[in-house]
Amino acid sequence: MFALAGVLAWLLTIASASGATPKVDATRGVILHALQEVGPLMRDGEFERARDLLLELERSYPRSNDIDFLLGQIALAQKDYDTAIERFRAILVRDPALPRVRLELGRAFFLNGEDDNAKHQFGLALAGDMPESVVDNVNRYLDAIRERKGWHVDLSVGLAPDTNINAGPAIETVELFGRPFILSKDARERSGVGFKGTLGGQYYHPVTERTQIRLGAQTFVTEYSGGTFDDYIASFHAGPRFSIEKGDVSLLLTANKRWYGGEAYSWAIGGRIEANRRLTERIILGGAIERQEITYDRNDDASGPLTTAVAVAVYALTPNSYLRLLAGVAREDAAVDVFRNTAWRTGIGYLHEFPDGWTATLQPEVTFTDYDEKAAAYDEVRKDRSLRARVSLLNRRWSLFGFTPQLSYIYSRRNSSLDLYDFDRHQIEIGATQQF
Repeated sequence: MFALAGVLAWLLTIASASGATPKVDATRGVILHALQEVGPLMRDGEFERARDLLLELERSYPRSNDIDFLLGQIALAQKDYDTAIERFRAILVRDPALPRVRLELGRAFFLNGEDDNAKHQFGLALAGDMPESVVDNVNRYLDAIRERKGWHVDLSVGLAPDTNINAGPAIETVELFGRPFILSKDARERSGVGFKGTLGGQYYHPVTERTQIRLGAQTFVTEYSGGTFDDYIASFHAGPRFSIEKGDVSLLLTANKRWYGGEAYSWAIGGRIEANRRLTERIILGGAIERQEITYDRNDDASGPLTTAVAVAVYALTPNSYLRLLAGVAREDAAVDVFRNTAWRTGIGYLHEFPDGWTATLQPEVTFTDYDEKAAAYDEVRKDRSLRARVSLLNRRWSLFGFTPQLSYIYSRRNSSLDLYDFDRHQIEIGATQQF
């Protein structure tokens, strides 16, 4: 019922890895001595008595990894998954580089139906050079996640101070047809404070042992005072997902609708192929190819098919950090040559979980966009070179009604061969995020 020997081995491992001091050794000695009474109780299924003894011990030795780990194990055995998650998370807040604890946290998330969180914890745990038997067991959990039904919902809201809400140029005049023209106030860069919100969800319904129907929808909302630059996007996808060895493939119908400034802006319909596969304990590869027919409500000349392809590689560096590499290309074949373009995109992301619950991410990305033909008003073809970098910080210890506060800074810069399309932008997002 309970692998007491495994727990003792874990405690001794932590003891040797934590750097011995006389005080730490004394504390751990008391806890290990207490196990002589707690261990048999847990082995015999007397979890209430074991829990009471550990809680009494915790009053004298708070913030103990050993006590939290055992209380988490008891909570798992009693199917109190929320408490188990709380206990294992408390350990990782103090020391995020413990793969064994990540495994238990991943298992608690799995049993609680929180599959995205479970996958995240299992993926980081595998960077801890686990024994082959443990790796096989984790892969069984990941296979089960891919094959079972369930909802996955993400919600984030927040305020967004922005130095350039319309991504406009700083210049006041632009040369068209060889003559200077003054830009309107709305065309030049404008600052403001907006509200941003994202709500997305997916549902997986099993059809056969290896096949599911995948349904998903997502909405993005950005609102500013006056409504001139409000931006709403709603998207939808549906189709089968097939489980393969250590991965999955999805064939999806896609559609989206966008409103800008309170008016219909564009709509699109098409299809997407997605694939993901774990190559090794540390490396996951993913990719997607999508083609959509886009119709612009205000500009028929820009309407036409958009084809995109993207590849992503995630490499777990340690049990509390990973790298994410991205490369992609997009081809827009608009009705009129001057709107046709090819964009190449590449970026890198880094996530690191620090002690005390802090998680930081850094995501720089560059895009090169070349247009096919020059517009009549200009002497040269448009070429854009864009940089976007995002830094985010959150703390899992802080939570209000299940929402975790998050602070992000985004810097965007576009240098274009045509001055009208140059812009510089600084954004701060102060919000909160939650997964259901």
